[in-house]
Amino acid sequence: MSQGIKEIRKRLDAIASNHNQFGFKLDWTLLYGQGKEKWLSLKEVGLGRVKQVDMKKSFIGHKIRTCLRIADIHRSPYQYRYKSDLCILLANWTCLRASDLSDLDIKNLPNAMGRLIHLRYLDLSYNPDLEVLPDSTTTLHNLETLRLVACRKLRELPKDLSKLTKLRVLDTSYCWGLAPMPRRMGRLRCLQKLPLLVLDARYVLKNGQQGGYLSEHQRLTRITFRFPNSNFDEALLEDLQPHPSLKDLKLEGYCGKRMPYWARKENLAIFLPNLVSFYLQSCHKLQHLAVLGRSPKLEFLRLEDLPDLEYIEDTTMSKHSGVVGAWKSEESFFPSLEELELWGLPKLKGWWGDGSNTNQRHGEDKEDDGMPWHCLHHCLRSLELSELPKLVNLPNGMRYLTALQSLHIEACRELESMPEWMLELTSLKQLIILDYSDGLTERCHNCTREDWPNIQHIPQVRIH
Repeated sequence: MSQGIKEIRKRLDAIASNHNQFGFKLDWTLLYGQGKEKWLSLKEVGLGRVKQVDMKKSFIGHKIRTCLRIADIHRSPYQYRYKSDLCILLANWTCLRASDLSDLDIKNLPNAMGRLIHLRYLDLSYNPDLEVLPDSTTTLHNLETLRLVACRKLRELPKDLSKLTKLRVLDTSYCWGLAPMPRRMGRLRCLQKLPLLVLDARYVLKNGQQGGYLSEHQRLTRITFRFPNSNFDEALLEDLQPHPSLKDLKLEGYCGKRMPYWARKENLAIFLPNLVSFYLQSCHKLQHLAVLGRSPKLEFLRLEDLPDLEYIEDTTMSKHSGVVGAWKSEESFFPSLEELELWGLPKLKGWWGDGSNTNQRHGEDKEDDGMPWHCLHHCLRSLELSELPKLVNLPNGMRYLTALQSLHIEACRELESMPEWMLELTSLKQLIILDYSDGLTERCHNCTREDWPNIQHIPQVRIH
């Protein structure tokens, strides 16, 4: 114990002997360190009392390894001084390992960034005016994470990005102006997360290289495909088959009428057996989806803004493969699904479009809606229903969702009531209803209304 105390005292003495490099602040009062005009350590609570932020004179030459963004500095008058100093500092912090430069309104970066050869983590997110990265970025051979989230004016990535062979995460989410990815991306064998992939459809179809490499990326576990309006979407997506290790897949703006071969019929469960999350958004021409229910590990499914979709699964093409019969065992249908979100599906009629009596197949009530609620009773925890104009009554099959904990209903303006069987949802902890009909207001808006007894057992009820 005495030895430990001596070690602590020794370290405190070392700090005291170099006190000019430290500043401490509590409740607007400077406790120990430099004067207010030369603070080297800032916190949001003290920012309003600091007269001057002068970092470069004291920090140049220091072996700084981590540089984190100062919270909310973009709201202060020191923002531009801080950015100016920071660019100079970055050129001299050659030992830097991690740097968070997010939300600083940075428009450009110095080419001297290439001197940071030890850098492993770089976050430039939420700099909306950042248009290009310096070419020297491609010399950061130890870089493992590059985050560029919501850099909305970012036009392109450095053409030699493929030299960053240790890159594990490349996050360009919400970079709407981004040009197609540079070539030879297949060299990034360590890549694990690629939330947004932008490719040149003409080049992929002509060369068959830029997309085909995805099937070889075993470490790539998350990917988002965003498609501009294109006549090549179906052929392009055929060539973008991911590796079976993929866990998170999002398709946004796809203009094809059907899914690619690797996600058609029951193939999704075969080619992507490890898929955990599947998100389809704004696929305006899509009419047929994959046979999703066979995906053994799928936990999250969101279908949003699919105006032409009538049935989620068209099993007419799969009858000869025995797919229909497989649904007779509820254990084989979405065995892991915990979250289901159905948003903006104006033509949705039901789950299966095979023309058979779906309700009889699952033993559900005849007046049900053709959705497989009975098969989801053991696992579904969260359900969101939004912008479903055909939803007049909650389907009786939902009474089987005994594991359901959260129910969110929004913009279903034809919905008029909360049924009595809601009392059977004993696990339900949260009910949220937004943008509803006047009739629903009359029936359950407060404790005296007709349907209130059906939902009063739910701990959290929000009706707005």
